[in-house]
Amino acid sequence: MHTTTFGTETRAYFPVTLRPVFVGDEAAKAREYHAVVREDTGDVLGIHRGAYRLVPNREVFEPFEEAILQSGIPVEGLEVHEGLAYRGRTVVREYIFPHVALEPQIGDVVEFKLLVVNSYDATNAFRAVMAGRRRLCLNGLVGEERKAQVYARHTSGFSSERAVDGIRRAMDRYFALDGEWKRWAALGITPEAARAVFEAMPEANPRRLARLDEAWAIEARLAGQTVWGLYNALTRWSTHAPVRAASEANRAAVVLNRESLVRRALASPAFQRLAG
Repeated sequence: MHTTTFGTETRAYFPVTLRPVFVGDEAAKAREYHAVVREDTGDVLGIHRGAYRLVPNREVFEPFEEAILQSGIPVEGLEVHEGLAYRGRTVVREYIFPHVALEPQIGDVVEFKLLVVNSYDATNAFRAVMAGRRRLCLNGLVGEERKAQVYARHTSGFSSERAVDGIRRAMDRYFALDGEWKRWAALGITPEAARAVFEAMPEANPRRLARLDEAWAIEARLAGQTVWGLYNALTRWSTHAPVRAASEANRAAVVLNRESLVRRALASPAFQRLAG
């Protein structure tokens, strides 16, 4: 992720256009289909049909940032981090609000974060979800819920009014986590129980389990052998575990996929039994 400045030009604002799709040669035009083409590189970022409407990143991120200002959320010290994946097909942006924070344990501060994703290849409509950043180790904390607080389909466009309401709901949901996280910090667990949660994660494999065990060993020292420590072991892995060299350019998308796996682990019976 690259640090950028709120309200300014970013790498995500590259020019895009729609072009017709041909099959075999130019005489065989696929009339229902069109391609999203990145004009500065020539890369094809997506193939679409029907009602798809091209919405450049600028046209959703700029009004979203205006919605942040209109929402009344404190923006002093706001940090913005941005990652591009697959040559620009997917953009992941983090807005971190240091003056909106919770403290599940004494000295363990979690800052409010909006995680925002947009894509040109139909894998993601524009969406923003409630998240957090743990100040102690910069783990990106994920919520259990998959539902976006702000959502805009490329066929229907962006609504600033809905975005303002969504940002406010996200902040309310974040504050509601205070009691839950404090309760997790008081719930002791065993290493065996933590391992059962790791094994419940979809597509578990020895390499990933070893990384999760390493993360648990660290968090058990920092946060104690608690549900809170287990949660942070999962997010430590999703945020900081190494990425294969061939995938480094797509790290933002890799972390996004890991966070989806963490949500599924949080929803598993193994975790829910511990969290009560």
